[in-house]
Amino acid sequence: MDWYTTDTIRADWKDAPSNDSVLEQLLEVAKAQVLAYDNGYNWRLNSATSAAAFPGDYITGAVPASLVMGQRMQLRNLWNANRVDPANASAGDDTFQVRIFPMDWVVKQVIRPKKPFGSFGDGSSSLPAPGGEITNIVSLTQAEYDAITVKDPHTLYLITDQADA
Repeated sequence: MDWYTTDTIRADWKDAPSNDSVLEQLLEVAKAQVLAYDNGYNWRLNSATSAAAFPGDYITGAVPASLVMGQRMQLRNLWNANRVDPANASAGDDTFQVRIFPMDWVVKQVIRPKKPFGSFGDGSSSLPAPGGEITNIVSLTQAEYDAITVKDPHTLYLITDQADA
């Protein structure tokens, strides 16, 4: 698979923005965010240029399907966040409206990224060693995570603003 282009995204998303430059910008931002997450948040700000130095890309045709899907999902989230009617925080016509929160976690993530995956059992922010299977996923707050004295190496700890109810 390969990353979406303006032509390929329009084939998969009939409501894509008609303006090519807007769509290209959204595609690039979504791709950069997916790459940053895929590489375990290993990007840094270049203090000389004030530009983000994102991790390396995949070779053409070898992008994992999950990342291509992530690019499409993030692109739509970014687009929907930009289409909000500020008067009533919704998008859509009078017969069908979708409530959108202008400053949801997607927008906050764009402005000030947090740890994308939280931490793995050993406290690292990278994937476990080969053969180290993830058998459990736990969503918890930073305080709850810090309170765990022995971390299970087979558990993926997702750090969130609030624990799931």
